[in-house]
Amino acid sequence: MTLPSLFVLLSLVLHGATPAIFAQSQEGDPFVRCTRCKNMGAKPCKTHDSDDCELEGNAMYCSVMGQCESCGGTGWVDCRHCENEAVRKRLDARRAEIPALAAGVAHYEEDMGKELMLAESPHFVVIWDIERIKVGKRVKGGHEMLHRYVDYLEELYTDYTAILGVPDRHFKRKSRVFIWARQQDHRDASSRYCRMSSQGGVRLMGAHPTYSVAATKELFGTEEFLRRNIIHCAAHLLLSHQQPIHWIGKSKGGWADAGLAHWFEDRYFEICDNYCYMESDTAGGVKSGAWKPAVRKMVNKKATPSLAGLFQQNTETLTPEQHMVAFSLMDYLLQLDPKKTNELLVQLRLKVSTRDALGKTFDINPIKLEEAWLAWVRETYPSR
Repeated sequence: MTLPSLFVLLSLVLHGATPAIFAQSQEGDPFVRCTRCKNMGAKPCKTHDSDDCELEGNAMYCSVMGQCESCGGTGWVDCRHCENEAVRKRLDARRAEIPALAAGVAHYEEDMGKELMLAESPHFVVIWDIERIKVGKRVKGGHEMLHRYVDYLEELYTDYTAILGVPDRHFKRKSRVFIWARQQDHRDASSRYCRMSSQGGVRLMGAHPTYSVAATKELFGTEEFLRRNIIHCAAHLLLSHQQPIHWIGKSKGGWADAGLAHWFEDRYFEICDNYCYMESDTAGGVKSGAWKPAVRKMVNKKATPSLAGLFQQNTETLTPEQHMVAFSLMDYLLQLDPKKTNELLVQLRLKVSTRDALGKTFDINPIKLEEAWLAWVRETYPSR
């Protein structure tokens, strides 16, 4: 079993999804029921709050657990009242990895001059620097939110790679996502890690994919709004860092750069309300909400921006209407053939023009694409 598989498995077990898996020995024989550990073979470390321990499992390293002498940073210790060799070996393997992982991210606290709630997962480094936040009608603590956002981002990575057919080896580094409570911390972090600063979120694309944002009430009215923004911007990071590494948003591929980010936003929330901070320096756009009915309305009125103009834009020069069309074009191409869409994105990162990239991958020119796309929108998009 690989380490990422272990972490996913442990997360499921600790959250009560599949305790039977941990209730078996390495040989697959039934594990004798133990009332002390509820048949898991491990118990929460007494050094930490049990609720905090139960959050562990989806990250390879969590600074809240640190390098605790009792649990080795896993949040869990072997149950002394039963024997479960498989569980013991899994926990031992994770404990052995934690010191090196902790050393690899220690510089963030040194750089920022403060303790951080930080987690490293198979594909992300996440900092969540907010003690409490309202989620729906309930207030959630920072440690829980740290692990929630690890889950959200890893789900995005899994979907991104599965849908587009991208192997892990096409990502050389983990994407970094930093979410701050204070504007000053965000400004310091974005200046240091993204090479620029802004009141809104800041992204560094390409070889060192990083996104930093301050989750202030002025920018984000709700946690769900923040979550949509993180998903949207993380999709930008993955696209720019996927081999061949290049940010197409600055080489007239803005429609695909923004379109894919909007597509994932719509996939999870069925609404879009992010025009990336680098474009507007605000949290929302002029036209927000369910975009499919809005696009169909534009199509019916023959008011869509021309594709010839759209394909000449960088991400920061797209108008709100062009963002909507970019999303819909990506939606159309992905339903046609996601693997060809990935090859189209590869061509764009190789700095091939959109016209030529469409010809190489879909054997279509922009005029024929526009005709087919318009017909598809009329046939498939809802009117409200």
